[in-house]
Amino acid sequence: MLTKYGALSADWEANHRADNYYSPGSAYDPDPALPLNGGHVRDKYVSVFRFGVRVLLYDMNLTPGTNEQEALFFSNVELPPDAKDRLATRAARL
Repeated sequence: MLTKYGALSADWEANHRADNYYSPGSAYDPDPALPLNGGHVRDKYVSVFRFGVRVLLYDMNLTPGTNEQEALFFSNVELPPDAKDRLATRAARL
């Protein structure tokens, strides 16, 4: 079962906490470690977009001080297990 990028909407909803402060279905997983947004706790996942029955687009907020390697790690963890990081593959060939 996928619970991140490519997840079925029902699986996404079952594994993430919706933030009803924003438009329904658009923000998930409030994280007090993130900077406030207008006095409100910022969410890890925002601008969540579904295409059909799958979650196929979102922005992910990272905590301040996250370096580039950590950001790449966190973004790769979001992908399905059989996904390939083409950027890393290409960089390894250069």
